Amino acid sequence: MGPSDFFGFYSLKVAPADLTAWRSALTPIDSQSTTITYYTPKKIRTWWLTQSEFLDLTFYNPMTMTGRNNGWVAVSPDGRIFVYAFTM
Repeated sequence: MGPSDFFGFYSLKVAPADLTAWRSALTPIDSQSTTITYYTPKKIRTWWLTQSEFLDLTFYNPMTMTGRNNGWVAVSPDGRIFVYAFTM
């Protein structure tokens, strides 16, 4: 057995009042030097964000939440947090 790559999709719901604390633990992604692309799980999940929602979110580096540099964390003002992480 050898190494294998994966793509992880996660969704959290926190109280909107707690978003400041969540954001303070995350590092913003510099969108000028990093391309942020919309991805979806292969199997459609009702809890995953739509492409139109994706365009209005704030993005952060996934390292703090996933231990990986690849991907993104997206925070919505309504308390939803979406995480996309992958290996290469």
